[in-house]
Amino acid sequence: MLLHNEPISLHCSFKTGGLAQDFFIPNDVTDLSNFLKTNTKPLLFLGLGSNLLVRDQGFEGVVIKLSNLKQKKIKKIRFGLRQVQH
Repeated sequence: MLLHNEPISLHCSFKTGGLAQDFFIPNDVTDLSNFLKTNTKPLLFLGLGSNLLVRDQGFEGVVIKLSNLKQKKIKKIRFGLRQVQH
């Protein structure tokens, strides 16, 4: 699910933070992988949102909320010319 101008404060335990330009909640790892292959904006990965402070100006890019993913380990996600290993 891709949301626009989502208040980050709704997803953080401290209830702080401005708007995320885009806020993506993947359904599964495949959904996440497909999104990352086409995204060109800066990324901020968000887990459960505990102990996270986000400035009031928000985030100009995509916040990706990972807490809905059921898989515990992601080996590799390839997107663009970059490769991320976990």
